[in-house]
Amino acid sequence: MHGNLMPGNADPVAVAQAIESRIVGRTWGRIQQLRVEVNQDHVAIHGFCPSYYLKQLAIHATQEVLDTLERPALEPDVQIVVGTVSGGARR
Repeated sequence: MHGNLMPGNADPVAVAQAIESRIVGRTWGRIQQLRVEVNQDHVAIHGFCPSYYLKQLAIHATQEVLDTLERPALEPDVQIVVGTVSGGARR
């Protein structure tokens, strides 16, 4: 993802918290070890979940928050592994 993601005075920590909150709400808290990182030109989402459906919900929730930043559509770097935390995971 390239380009300046953050509008003028948007706080990267606040944006990360908004994304994380939206993901937790949309996925019913079922993404384990969820971590959201935001800086001027990059958003990274990390975690583990039991289904591709939950991963898709997380992607949509992230995009909803990014769309509120009044920037061109950006694709976040989503690294949510589908499977169990202990093993057998697929990307």
